[in-house]
This record gives sequence, C-alpha cells and structure tokens, in this order.
Amino acid sequence: MGKYQLSNDKLIEQIIKKLKNNKNRQNAVIHIFNPYGGGDWYLSEVTDDGVAFGLCDIGYPELGYVDLEELRNIRIGVAGVKLSLEMDKYFEPKELTFIKEERKNEQI
Repeated sequence: MGKYQLSNDKLIEQIIKKLKNNKNRQNAVIHIFNPYGGGDWYLSEVTDDGVAFGLCDIGYPELGYVDLEELRNIRIGVAGVKLSLEMDKYFEPKELTFIKEERKNEQI
C-alpha cells in the first residue's frame, strides 16, 4: 500500500491536522483523487467529527461537505484488486472558487 493512499491511518491524521491548521478557509490545501477514473475532492477545512468542506467533483464541481471516513472506505476495482483514493502530494493551495471555475471549463 502506497504512502499516499487514503487507507493509510497516518495519512488521514496528517490530512486532518493540515485542514485544521488552514488559516485561509477559502483555499483548498488538500486534493484527494481517484487515480483510476473520475473523482476529485479539494478540501479546505474539517470539523471535529471528520466532516470536511471543499470542492467535490464527481461529474459536476460543487462546494459541499464530505465525510473523510466515507472517502477512506471507497475502493476502486482495478484488475481484480481493490484500491483506495489517493492524496496529491504535490498539490499547492488554491482558492476554491478558482478551482471550481477551472473544473467547469474543463467540462465544456
């Protein structure tokens, strides 16, 4: 299992810490994605019970909430193996509204 797969407990702890330390809630600081198909989550903050806020794009980009535990439990079947979502280790913080416009324009 890779270091940046969402099934990694230590990675989930790092994600929560980074989201809680984010001073500019308008900027996404975490990007979680499906490396095998569609699905991107750009997150900017998290509640104490693990519900994150950000831009969720599973076909249409929209701002909303997502439970980190639900993202953690997603498994994608590839060649008979169940793989998890991953975190983009190279993602640089970006404004959520900017990401939303970028994503909309990509779909045109």
